[in-house]
This record gives sequence, C-alpha cells and structure tokens, in this order.
Amino acid sequence: MVALHKFFLIVSLSVWAMSAQAAVYQWKDEQGHIHFSDTPHIGAKKHAIQPLHSIKNPSFNMDKQVLELPYQDVYGSMMVKARINDVLMSFILDTGATLVVISPNMAKQAHIDTRYSKKIILQTANGLVRVPQVMIDSVQVGHWRQQHIQAAVKTVSVQKNIGLLGMSFLKAYRMSIDHQRHIITLEAR
Repeated sequence: MVALHKFFLIVSLSVWAMSAQAAVYQWKDEQGHIHFSDTPHIGAKKHAIQPLHSIKNPSFNMDKQVLELPYQDVYGSMMVKARINDVLMSFILDTGATLVVISPNMAKQAHIDTRYSKKIILQTANGLVRVPQVMIDSVQVGHWRQQHIQAAVKTVSVQKNIGLLGMSFLKAYRMSIDHQRHIITLEAR
C-alpha cells in the first residue's frame, strides 16, 4: 500500500513538474526512499522529464500512432465509414473539400439543428451555393475521435446518406493511400 502511494506521488509530481516546466531533482534518503522535488537537495540529481507526447507507453504516443482505414472504391471515389455524434455514416474522402460536408438527412440523424446556423458560401463543381455551417460535436474515424469539427450541410449525392470527409477533419493527419490494398493510412501530425 505504501508503494502504491509512492507511485501516485511520483506520477503526480512528474505531471505537475511537466506542466510547470520546472526542473525536478531526485535523491535517496538514509532509508533508501526515493524523493522528487523542484528544489535541489544535497546529493540530488536533476531528473530528466520527457515531454508528454513521448511517454514510454507507445499506445499513447500520438506522433507514432497510425490508423489504417479501409475504403471502398465507389465509381472512382474512396468511400469510408465515420461516426458523426456516434452515428455511423458513409463519406467520400475529399482532400479538396475545406470542410466536412453532411447532407440534411445526415444532420437530422446526428441530431444537428441547422435552423439558426450561420450561412456560408461554398464553391462546388456546380458553382457557388449558400449552405448552413454547423459545428459537429464528434467525428470519429476508426478509433480516432475529434471534437468540435466545422462542417457544412448540403446534399452531395443522389443518395441522401453520403457526406464528404474534408479537411476540417483530415488536416490533423498525414495521409497516404495504398490503392492496391484499398487502405488509407492516417498518421497523427
């Protein structure tokens, strides 16, 4: 039980020290207990603290995480699955789209109200259109989730349940495409 308390104390001090950007010193007392402090003591050595993005558990190192996302080739478009506010939907991956675009039907399914939304002008293949701009609470692709993603509400296909997964979501990732395996690889920036 004492060891568990020491572990939590060490973790707490380490996290506090990282957030404060202060130097942390480590030393052993006469009983062999290890201590940490932000003030140096006799015989203390400066303790190296790694930045939070590079902790030793690789599953938490965002700069090393990779997501392989399968896609379907639908008439030359890469179709992927994503969750909007936890509702599974189909999207065309579109790096040319500034925003994520969802249809009015998709907005309704995800409980996104457009009645009081600001109107924006979008450049489309068919010219300029005025559409509602919304903030999506949650967009999830695979196990990666982002919150508060800007989006536009507009029908993009004759099928009412297809959207565009645009750069307001994709800009957080480096992306590569393996057309032979039908895999989109996303790496956190």
